Amino acid sequence: RELAASYVGPFQMTPLHLLCKLSNPPNDVVDIMVQSHPQSALMSDAYGWLPLHHACAGGASWDVLRLLVQAHPQGTITQDKRLRTPLHFAFFRVDA
Repeated sequence: RELAASYVGPFQMTPLHLLCKLSNPPNDVVDIMVQSHPQSALMSDAYGWLPLHHACAGGASWDVLRLLVQAHPQGTITQDKRLRTPLHFAFFRVDA
């Protein structure tokens, strides 16, 4: 599991990034991914987005957001390359 969860693909995205891009990622799968490779919650993609940025932008559940924040508390204030935090995406989603 750790080897698969630690894969870094195009645009420096990990499987956790891709999972968090889903509109409603299953919290049990997110939990397994974080447990398998905790460092993936700290990794930014090519745009500076953490998995938490993707989860907030995609409308993930509170349970998923809680898992990601517990894995990387500093992620709540981490800015992407355009200086946006995950909170920005949570508040300014088109469907919110």
